[in-house]
Amino acid sequence: MDHRRVAHFDADDADEEAWSLFHSAKHVGANFQEMRETIGYTEAQRRCLQFLADQGLLASANVEAMLKFRDRVLEKFNGLVDAELAVLTCFSPDANEKKEGANFAPALAMSTQPLT
Repeated sequence: MDHRRVAHFDADDADEEAWSLFHSAKHVGANFQEMRETIGYTEAQRRCLQFLADQGLLASANVEAMLKFRDRVLEKFNGLVDAELAVLTCFSPDANEKKEGANFAPALAMSTQPLT
């Protein structure tokens, strides 16, 4: 085997994925709730993946690993949204009023995690 032709890929990192999705959504003015739905999965999707694994079309261990990864990405993504909301709230009590016309502020208001 010619090792010069073998590409090196790092393992997937939930922190990097969440950070990338967060900043991408933030910069394009996307709704964070929609991004959460994109990252997450429904029970129907889970059952479909399990069906494919049961039929031998997907490796069962891979399905569980993929879903766990998405769970970790969603957890990290929610943490980034909550942190951003906390910063806006702490430093600018009227931040939502100032950015009323922008998609960014309403998207932050969609956070399902209360501030503590």
